[in-house]
Amino acid sequence: MRLIILTILGYVVYRLIKGFFIRPPVSGREGKRGNPEIDNVMIKDPYCQAYFPQRDGVSAIVDGAEYHFCSTECRDRFIEQEKEKRG
Repeated sequence: MRLIILTILGYVVYRLIKGFFIRPPVSGREGKRGNPEIDNVMIKDPYCQAYFPQRDGVSAIVDGAEYHFCSTECRDRFIEQEKEKRG
């Protein structure tokens, strides 16, 4: 009975020490605050309303605001539409 209690107690002490001193490895994709960076955010195209990964899109600054588009065609059509609204 003593052997079982000592074994359990030893295991608990081992886990406490391991958890306190040994930190998990830090991957290169974590930010300064330890939050993993999201590299594949799905966003909505303002022209055609399609969802696409932001990293695959085309961006443009129109009237001081940055927009992301699924293709160059949608970007060009959006810019033309904005010109017609202003002009």
